Amino acid sequence: MTTPLKLMTLVTVLTCSACARTPNIPTASLTFAGFSQPGDSVLYVKLESDQNLSEVFNIYEQQNQNTPKFVCALDHDKNFDVNHTIKARGIGLLEADTKPGKSGTFYFRSSLSFNTTEEKEVPVPMPITSGAALENLLAGQESIPCQVSVTAYGFKAYYTDTVYIPTANLVTHLKEMNHAAEQR
Repeated sequence: MTTPLKLMTLVTVLTCSACARTPNIPTASLTFAGFSQPGDSVLYVKLESDQNLSEVFNIYEQQNQNTPKFVCALDHDKNFDVNHTIKARGIGLLEADTKPGKSGTFYFRSSLSFNTTEEKEVPVPMPITSGAALENLLAGQESIPCQVSVTAYGFKAYYTDTVYIPTANLVTHLKEMNHAAEQR
């Protein structure tokens, strides 16, 4: 039996679930700056931006934010919405790489994990552990699209512009990492 209190609670929850505000933050440009390989098993994608993505919600909305997420689509999927699952992707957390430059440029890096997700009721990512499997996914592509998304409580997700990473460079660095791992 539905009581007036239960009904009011349900209406309040449904109403507030649509209350997420669109952040009033300028869209950040994102530039691919290369790769760095500080060790044999880690490959960082290096990026530059005109916004401090580590603190963008704090700067523009005076709101704490979650750690920015860097996502690359390996399967031509350009829907980076946080509510959409890209079936073959590289994903990693974005971290500040060095202090901002005097020209207002901010430097970031992200270590990507590659995975595929099958069509299921509850999608579960499966890691891509084979270099050959990753090369097959990248075959025929000159570049892969990537974006940074940042979330904060009470706000819709914030997205940067799309950046394209050259696949030839990525494959070369992945092969170097695989070769180094085989030598151990």
